[in-house]
Amino acid sequence: MTELNMTAALFIMVAHGLVSPVLFVLAGQAYDRQSTGFMAYLGSLATGMPSWHTLLFLATLANAAMPLFPDFIAELVTLQALF
Repeated sequence: MTELNMTAALFIMVAHGLVSPVLFVLAGQAYDRQSTGFMAYLGSLATGMPSWHTLLFLATLANAAMPLFPDFIAELVTLQALF
C-alpha cells in the first residue's frame, strides 16, 4: 500500500473510464445502424462506416494496452509498483 500502488490503481481506473465507454458507444452505434446484434450481419460495417471502423480499431488497441495508450501507461506503473 505505497504511494506508487495507489497511483497505479488511479491510473488503471482513469484509463478504464476513458476507453471502455468509447467501446460501448461504438457497439451501440453498430446496433442502431443494423438493428441486430448478430455478428454475421455486422461484417459489412467497415465498408459503410470507415471512420467508425478506424475508431473501433483504435479503441480496441487502447483496451488491449498497446503502447502510447492510457492503459499501457497504467499497466507499466502497475508493474513498477509490483516489483
